[in-house]
Amino acid sequence: MPSLLDLLYRHELYRRWCDSCRAVNGLHAGDVPDEQLLDVLLAVDLETVQPEEMAGSVGQVIERMGPLGAGRALRQLTALRAAVMACAPEGANLAGFHTFVDLIMAELAGSTIERLKQEAVTDPLTRLANRRRLLEDLRREIARAERSGQPLTLMVIDVDHLKETNDTEGHAAGDRRLVDLADRLRATLRQGDAAYRVGGDEFVLVLPDTRPAALAGGGMDGEPAVVKRLTDEPGPGFSWGLACYPADGVDPDTLLRAADSRLIRTRQRSRRPSEYPVT
Repeated sequence: MPSLLDLLYRHELYRRWCDSCRAVNGLHAGDVPDEQLLDVLLAVDLETVQPEEMAGSVGQVIERMGPLGAGRALRQLTALRAAVMACAPEGANLAGFHTFVDLIMAELAGSTIERLKQEAVTDPLTRLANRRRLLEDLRREIARAERSGQPLTLMVIDVDHLKETNDTEGHAAGDRRLVDLADRLRATLRQGDAAYRVGGDEFVLVLPDTRPAALAGGGMDGEPAVVKRLTDEPGPGFSWGLACYPADGVDPDTLLRAADSRLIRTRQRSRRPSEYPVT
């Protein structure tokens, strides 16, 4: 059982923490810290515990502060540090506490950096990877195909009539068509394949170890099987074009231009297949 002195210290520490939070720039006045976090902090003997022994308690704090978001959590920890320094008896050894808070902040900052990195290569609407990630992955896949001697196929897909949908039904309806196609791509692709949204109505599939001929098997006039699987389910129509490494190019830009060119010809022929042989 905690002593009365412990309870009084805890009450005063929490009061000062709340005051300090209100004083921290950018923290809303109504943003009250989680009082139960003090139980986690006060349960650790911060004067004797070693940094490597703090991991479990650090994890508990991270778990409880997770819903705040890293930015708010870091500001609350800054406020907590100020509150502890104000409440601590003269001569108290706070080295362990500062190490503890530093470990928590490092974990939060690391998760923030990782999240920002992921957001930088993710399309916010469809949650597919974006053009930046496509170029990174495509360079890697081209290098792998060069080493292994295996083919690599790209498929560029454009959603049909997206502008008309946006103009007549609103952008929310257009967004639903994009998300629907992204979901169908996820459900259709093989393990190892990858889908990207690279523009307003444009998607790209990267299909390692695949020649255009290997895509045949389902549609009319040699239409690739992946296209047939996508069109078997209700959803927005689309046009498509293929390019293959190394026949159509040995770098991302050249391959994408070749696939775009075939997509245009496919669209002009009312979604009939490109001149690429698929048998």
